[in-house]
Order: sequence, then structure tokens, then C-alpha cells
Amino acid sequence: GKTAPVLATAAPIRDAQDAVLGGILVWQDISKRKQTEERLAQARQQAEEGSRLLDAIMEHVPMGIAVVDAPQATIRLISRFGAQTINAGLRHHFEGSANWKKWALIWPDGSQVTVDQMPLFRAVFKNETIESEEYLIRMEDGTTVHMLISAGPLLDPQGQVIGGISLWQDISDLKAAERQLVQRTAEAEEGRRLLDALMEYIPVGITIADAPDLRIRRISREACRLAEVVEDDVEGLSIDNYRNRFSVLQTDGLTKPDATQMPLNRAIQHGEMVRNEEILLVHKKGGKLVVLCNAAPLRNRDGQIVGGILVWQDITERKASEDKLRKSEKELLELKD
Repeated sequence: GKTAPVLATAAPIRDAQDAVLGGILVWQDISKRKQTEERLAQARQQAEEGSRLLDAIMEHVPMGIAVVDAPQATIRLISRFGAQTINAGLRHHFEGSANWKKWALIWPDGSQVTVDQMPLFRAVFKNETIESEEYLIRMEDGTTVHMLISAGPLLDPQGQVIGGISLWQDISDLKAAERQLVQRTAEAEEGRRLLDALMEYIPVGITIADAPDLRIRRISREACRLAEVVEDDVEGLSIDNYRNRFSVLQTDGLTKPDATQMPLNRAIQHGEMVRNEEILLVHKKGGKLVVLCNAAPLRNRDGQIVGGILVWQDITERKASEDKLRKSEKELLELKD
């Protein structure tokens, strides 16, 4: 029941008078030839698809790609992006040459890269594989561009080097971002050192709390002294738990303000700027301080409140001096009367 393709040839058999006496048919099983033709057509189709894919890659992938042939390492293919990044001009003018050896590659330390140090040279002539090495390349306008270059040999079935491939990527933006990160990190570290010094030596109390949970992030040494607390014991506490270490009263000495009336709460929860507000701080042991408070919200770049800062100063002695002065003025007026 099987069928097979055949190649048939037929011709008539004639007598001396050219009359047809019969015929002859010759056929040949060409199954194997048809299979070969089908495989050849399939291979041709795959090769065409591969060629189209390679063309698309060389045209659109945003990386430099160069394929070279041994033994002279002449360029067979170079990607559009690759030609642009090394100022090769028109790709078809560059392909077929070994001008890659003239590329002005520079090591990151500023020293010149010799030809035998170039990744593509090492891949083709030394059978090396190079992965993600950083270089600088000097452009025609005198500028330098940071490149990340990889390269490797192309081998035949016997393992002999028949060419090489190199891939490179412009990482100038990445290097600029890295430099900016280093600079910002240094600035942040300097800012942290300055803040540490400020919180250690400034002669006023400073309390910094985070939103939205109102937990204390930093507290100055003077604030710890005034509140009679230890820094490590209160950082990370909620403001309410922090205030449990002492009592807060209004300046009449009797009225206890609600938590929502406290300067730091108002700054964080409502974005309020609190200026020169006096409160009475009462320690567990009975000591009292008159404190002058200023508070403000801390905002991020988008204007959202991310915390608040409270600056408070002991004005007990000043208030006592003011009271003494008022008492003296009153006594003086009474004497005049």
C-alpha cells in the first residue's frame, strides 16, 4: 500500500516500416532524491530565515557587533550601531577591511591599548574569550566614550579558529550615573557627619520623627539632657511613648494638652509651622522646665510630609529673670505711689 515517487521515461517500439509494435517504459525510484531535495529546500529556508534574523539583529540591536574572518581578521559584518559608535561611516565601506586594528582604545587608567591587547585580536589570534572588559574609545571629535567589550573566537567543527566576534556597548550614561552615585553617596556621608556633629554639640534640643507613625528617628544630646532620657532608649519609640518619660503642661502649670495639640504632632499630621510656643516640661522627679518650641514638617521632593522636626530650648532662667524684672518694676511703681 506504500507509494513512492518515480522518474519515468517511455518510448514506442517500431518496425522497419516505422509501424508501432509496442512500447518501452523505464522508471526509477527517486524517493531518496526527493527527500534530499526536500531537506535542501528546508535548509535553504532556514538559512534565509537565519539571514533575515541576522540582518535584523545587525540593523536594530543597540550594541556594536563585528564578525571577522581568519586569517587576516577582516570584517565580514558590522552592525549599524557598531559602525556609528566607532565612526566607521558607511558600513559597506568598513566591511572587508581590518581597520578595527586602528580603533583608538584606551584602558580606564588612561594608557593606550596596543593591537595585541585588543579583545578581537586576542579572540582571533590567541583563541581567548573576553567577557565584559571596560575600555575608553577616542572619537574623531576628540571625546572619549566608555565601552564594555566582549569577544570570542569562531571555531569550525574541528575546533580550528576561523574568525571571531566582538560585541560592545556604550556605557557612558551608566558610568556617569555611577559617578553621580559616588558623589551623592559622599554628599550623603558628609551630611550625615554634619548632622551627627549638630545633634551632638548644638545647645538646643532637637527631635526628629518620621511620618506617618510618629516614631523618633534622631534626638540631640541637649534634648536628652533636658528630657532626662538616654538617646538609645528613645530613638525608635513613638512620640506618645517618648512623652511617657515626662509630663507636659501648658504654661499655666495645670492644663495638660492633648497629644494632637503638641507642636511636633501638628507639624507632621497637619503640616503646620509652629513658632515660639511655650510649654512646661515636668520631670518624673519633680523638676520643671519652661521650654520654647518651634516645629516644622519635613517634606520629600514631591512635597509629601515624611516627618517633622522639633527644636526646643530651655528658657527657664530667662522666664525667671523676666518674672523678677516684672516684680521689681511693680515694686518700683508702688514706691513711687
